[in-house]
Amino acid sequence: MSFGSRGSRARRANPTGGRVRSLLLRAWLEPNTRPPLRVRVLEIDPDHHERPVVVTVSIDEVCQTVRQWLETVERGEAGR
Repeated sequence: MSFGSRGSRARRANPTGGRVRSLLLRAWLEPNTRPPLRVRVLEIDPDHHERPVVVTVSIDEVCQTVRQWLETVERGEAGR
């Protein structure tokens, strides 16, 4: 897996020029809490509005949320 790719694949990511959806993960550690990990998942619509999807301390919940969101994108349902 590559992060921050600037290669040709990244430039061709939306070849049809369709409306792009984005999912943003914000993660941080809060000291003196158990577990210290906090994650906020936000959907960014084509007009750049943020919609909270989930706030959690669970890595598994974040992964499940991302998978479900990608499945809605695949079905053409994201942002509805």
